[in-house]
Amino acid sequence: MAAQKILYLFDPLCGWCYSVSDGISKLAQTADVKLVPTGLFCRDKIMSPDWAEHAWENDRRIAKLTGLPFSENYRQNILQQPTNFNSFALVQALTAVQTTEPAREPEALRAFQKARYEEGLDTAKLDVLADVLRQIGCQQAVGIL
Repeated sequence: MAAQKILYLFDPLCGWCYSVSDGISKLAQTADVKLVPTGLFCRDKIMSPDWAEHAWENDRRIAKLTGLPFSENYRQNILQQPTNFNSFALVQALTAVQTTEPAREPEALRAFQKARYEEGLDTAKLDVLADVLRQIGCQQAVGIL
């Protein structure tokens, strides 16, 4: 029997998408899961205090429901700073991985999510994403960013 084919449409900056990351990884063990980063948040928008508060409320709810971490570093470095809330660089980096090492795209997504939500790194910046890709050994993807 052929494996189920599933298209997973998501935005890499979406906390609710982060909330299902473990489930998507498990699903990929038995189904053909194709990641499709949509770029819902692909626009130049500086993180406003109102948006940050909205995000943090959702993040706390996600943490309570899933047990996934949203660190204090994330809150201080991302939500409480005037960072650019734009997923274009993430979509670009994931596309680079899809082009060079498609089987590693879920790993790259998880590494980007960990960098943002757990380590508090600004994953809207291409240089940060390149560093994360280097850390997980996706050199070819870094080369085409």
